[in-house]
Amino acid sequence: GPLELHSGDLFGLFPVQKDVPSSQHLLVLPLIVPIHNFPTPSGRISGGEAIRKRTYQVTPNAASVRDYSAGDSLNRIHWPSTVKRQRLIVKEFELDPKGEVWLFLDADQKSRYQKADQLAMDDRSVRRIGESQLPPASDEYSVAIAASLGLHFLDLDRAVGLIAYGKARHVIQPDRGEAQRYRILESLAVLNAVGNYDLEEVLRVEYPRIPRGSSVIIITAAPGLVVLNAVRRLANGGRHPILILLDASTFGSSEETSALPVAVKREGVPVIVVRCGEALEDALNITHQTRSSPITI
Repeated sequence: GPLELHSGDLFGLFPVQKDVPSSQHLLVLPLIVPIHNFPTPSGRISGGEAIRKRTYQVTPNAASVRDYSAGDSLNRIHWPSTVKRQRLIVKEFELDPKGEVWLFLDADQKSRYQKADQLAMDDRSVRRIGESQLPPASDEYSVAIAASLGLHFLDLDRAVGLIAYGKARHVIQPDRGEAQRYRILESLAVLNAVGNYDLEEVLRVEYPRIPRGSSVIIITAAPGLVVLNAVRRLANGGRHPILILLDASTFGSSEETSALPVAVKREGVPVIVVRCGEALEDALNITHQTRSSPITI
């Protein structure tokens, strides 16, 4: 603020203008695109590794049943037991140690690229739905990708976490629910990609908090060996990495990036390459992808 509001009728015969002198802080959340066909990370549960910890959330692990208490959701009722005992019986759940999805966003300033000749985006920029609505900067694309994937997996009732080392350390423990949506979006909204730690250094610190069997979606524009080493460590350590590589050459970098997707593909890790100007909705909606046959767009 201050704001100047303009409105009126459809024909413009009775225009209305109103001044709003006050000012307030406004948090602009990241761009979110709908995702329908993205590779679903593994959520398998191995015997003997379940975490015996009760949770109020509804998870795939029903541990036991108990009598209904005021406030219990109707979707927790176990109807066969209810009929048998002639009173309301609800299910108790355990946390799913294999259902976590981690968004690993590279916010190192050395892997940030931006076209200098297309920075201006004003009211004259008219774009059709489905086209890129982002400034030509790799960090803008990374944030939008992380936000879209985070909400996508939360809608699938997966526990989603976030790791990003920018100007500040952003680490959000995996969780489900509406509150987690806002935690992730708000953290991404204020993320400043001027970090001083590359993927390997961040992974060295945060690796212990990522349990075996978790899925890790790496979002980066780094073209070097550091990405391949991070992918290898995750895969060899029993994690399930998926690489979303922003093609640095399309964001103004002079470095060659074509060899990296091929090298990661040899590791049996899914790869999605996103280019500057490409509509994220098209890039992230994959028709078919398997672990043995990574797809490069």
